[in-house]
Amino acid sequence: MKITMITLGSTGDVRPYMLLGRELHERGHEVTIAAFAPFQGMIEEAGMSFYPISGDVVDMMGRLLQPDAVGVRYLKEFEKGIRDIAPMLLDDLLHCAEGAEAIVCTFFGSMFYSIAEKYDIPCIQTQYFPMDPCKDMPISSAPFRKLGKWWNVLSYRIGYLLISALEHRYLSDWRKENDMAKRRVRLRPDYDVLGKQVPVIYAMSPTLVPRPEDWAGNIHMSGFWWDERPVDYTPDPALAEFLRAGDEPVYIGFGSMVSGDMGELAEIIRQAVKLSGVRAVVALGWGQQEAKTKDANIFYVKSVPHDWLFPHMAGAARGRPRPACAMRCRRSSCRLGAISRSGRSGCTLPGAGRKRFRAIS
Repeated sequence: MKITMITLGSTGDVRPYMLLGRELHERGHEVTIAAFAPFQGMIEEAGMSFYPISGDVVDMMGRLLQPDAVGVRYLKEFEKGIRDIAPMLLDDLLHCAEGAEAIVCTFFGSMFYSIAEKYDIPCIQTQYFPMDPCKDMPISSAPFRKLGKWWNVLSYRIGYLLISALEHRYLSDWRKENDMAKRRVRLRPDYDVLGKQVPVIYAMSPTLVPRPEDWAGNIHMSGFWWDERPVDYTPDPALAEFLRAGDEPVYIGFGSMVSGDMGELAEIIRQAVKLSGVRAVVALGWGQQEAKTKDANIFYVKSVPHDWLFPHMAGAARGRPRPACAMRCRRSSCRLGAISRSGRSGCTLPGAGRKRFRAIS
């Protein structure tokens, strides 16, 4: 079967699809991953076809991961990021799925469902954070957290109303041009595509987040997506020497974050490490800026496989402006899972948008 997997996001969105895509490829399927241009190399090296999607992933993530980008502000920043590229983006999505017999997609509202509808092919939705209405927790980008079950349910209705209104603005004319009727503005996910129900797979563990009782039968929790292959990684000699030189350090990482003053953040980390009397391995993410004042107890890295690194750490945290408990990692579908699997302690710091869910889970 020819399968197109579409993921519009950062490294943490793409790597799980590489893992899932590799498994599908080994089972005889022909897999193409559509993502932003910077990920072409890693996808093709993994043996899968790549289709480039228009847009600047660094600019988009910088907008979405502003420290105060929650609720309506989150959607406004998202709209700013796609406003100028929307026609090209929709054209890319049409072409990347041309000839496919099924598509697999990360969360992007119902836009991908329109592609499945256009070609009359199955669509499988994957999720890394709760986006289906339930009484147990509010929608992940909600600005208020602990207001009870009434707010939890209402937050999804407000969220989907805003998402649906945004889609109506950008998709209505495009759907008309492609001989499809307008999608109605809705207060909840619409998993119907030409009378076929969209299955939803959460790459989350029900041990971490018990499956809500009010989720529909098409919603499944697969657990984290682990890469069971041995970690083939040789660290930089300087990193290896740093790890041998003293007590186990803590890991502080920021992944693909580019928003906020990363230089100021690096200085805050330096002072916190000094006051705590610990050693640290610090990954400052795409906005890589080291503290101006050097510290022998801090080693800066750009990218290190977490499955290899975390067993050498005393603990791990990911935080502002993109929070700590991201539900994905380099070799599994969950950085939190990678932390727990290593037997080390982990902590989370709230940040922007959907990442707030991970800080309270």
